[in-house]
Amino acid sequence: MPFYLNPNTKEPYLRLGAPHTNIIITPHRLDRLDEDIPPRVEMFNDPKIYMVLDGPPVPYLYENGVSWVKSIGEQLLPVVEAIQANPADPGVFGESPFSCIRLVSREDKDGHPLEDCVIGDITITRYAFYEYPQDSEERTAAQNANKELPAGDESIAWGIGCFLSPRYHGQGIMTSALRTLIHDWAVPYMKARDIRASVNLGNNSSLRVFEKNDFEEVCTLKDWKKVSESRGGGVQSIVVRESPEPSIHSDDSSGVLDADDALAIRLIMRVVNRSLQLHGPGYQITVLSHPEPELFLLAHTGLDQDFSKGSGF
Repeated sequence: MPFYLNPNTKEPYLRLGAPHTNIIITPHRLDRLDEDIPPRVEMFNDPKIYMVLDGPPVPYLYENGVSWVKSIGEQLLPVVEAIQANPADPGVFGESPFSCIRLVSREDKDGHPLEDCVIGDITITRYAFYEYPQDSEERTAAQNANKELPAGDESIAWGIGCFLSPRYHGQGIMTSALRTLIHDWAVPYMKARDIRASVNLGNNSSLRVFEKNDFEEVCTLKDWKKVSESRGGGVQSIVVRESPEPSIHSDDSSGVLDADDALAIRLIMRVVNRSLQLHGPGYQITVLSHPEPELFLLAHTGLDQDFSKGSGF
C-alpha cells in the first residue's frame, strides 16, 4: 500500500522519500479552509508563481481559493471515501485526491502527521493537449476523446500541474513530490502510463523537475500560447515533455516486441505524439494526426521497413 491512512484523522496521504520525509501530499481539507486558503492566496499572488501558471486569476482573492478548493474537494470526496472504506484494495480510479503538498511540523509516536502547513500543490488530470493551437478543433477533439476513456484505461493521456512556495525552491521537494505521486498513486491506482507536462520556456526550475524524473522533451513550440493581460500579455513558448514509459497496445495478445521494435515504436511515438494504433503480428502502424504537418509517417506493416519521412528522428 504506497499511501498511508492517518489513524488520527482517517485522512489518506502520500509521504515523500528521504531526505524529504517531513513532506506529505494530502487531499484538500474542506474542514480546514481557514488554515489552508491563506498560504494558497499568498503563493498565487507571488509573481514567481502566477507568471508560470495559466489558470488562477490575478490578483487571487481569498474567495477564489475557497470556491476552488470546495469545488475540487467535493469532486474528489468519493475517491477519498473509497480509500478510507478499503485501504488494502481501494480499486482503480480516474482521478487523484492527493494534491496538497504539506510540510509536517509535528507527528505522533508512530510518525503520522499531527500538524502541518500547505507549501504547494501538484495535480495529475486528463491532459489538455497543449501541442494543438489554442481554441482549435484539433485540441477540443483530442481532449474530448481523452475524457471519454474509462478510468484505468492505459491509453489515457495525463497531464501534470504543480507549484511550490518560492521559499522552498531549490531543495528537491517538487522533484520528489512528482516521483512520489507517479509511483505511489498514479501508476498503481490510476494505471497511468502516458504522463505529460507543458512548461513555459524559461521556467528552468520546473524543466529540471521533469528532467530529474526522466521526462523526455517532445517538442518546443515557439510563441505558442497567448498570455493574459493580467500576466503581461503577449505570447509564450512552451516545452512539452513526456514520461519515459510509453503505452504500447496490440490487438494481437500473442505478439512479442523485441528491443529494436520497442525502440522504433518509442521513436514513432515521439514524432506523432502517440497518435497511432498497432495491429496484428506485423504491428501495422496507423498515424491519426499530428500538430506539426511537416512531421508525418505513412501507415505500413513491419517495423523493419523504412519510414516515409525521418526528420523527427
